[in-house]
Amino acid sequence: IVIGTSRWIFVDTDRRRPVRLTADIADLYESETDKNVFLEEMEDIKCGDYLFKKDYCIQRRDIDINMHMHNINYLDAAYEMLPEDVYNNENFNQVRIWYKREIRPQDEVKCRYLYEDNIHYIIMTVEGKIHSVIALS
Repeated sequence: IVIGTSRWIFVDTDRRRPVRLTADIADLYESETDKNVFLEEMEDIKCGDYLFKKDYCIQRRDIDINMHMHNINYLDAAYEMLPEDVYNNENFNQVRIWYKREIRPQDEVKCRYLYEDNIHYIIMTVEGKIHSVIALS
């Protein structure tokens, strides 16, 4: 069983930049700003003292029709980045993914592994900027 929450923005796909919604477009969608499936706010994660860093090579199968990494493939990439003993011996009951920025086919992705407070973190960066954080516990 899975629960999730997301925040959506309207994007100009040519410029790859957010666009302010006009009233006629906003009226087509029902905003639920008062609903949140998680009690706590999503905290910011820092790269901090990571245990190791490894490159992730974007594959064609990772890319969706919008020409960026498909959301579920971030989890697959995180599993690939876990230390072998963690991957083979841990059972994860909770997964949280923070999507900060899109990852595109040409991006050189660096992954950092961090273990803190019984949580395994994979932090995916491009050019030193955090693009996503995957937390497994």
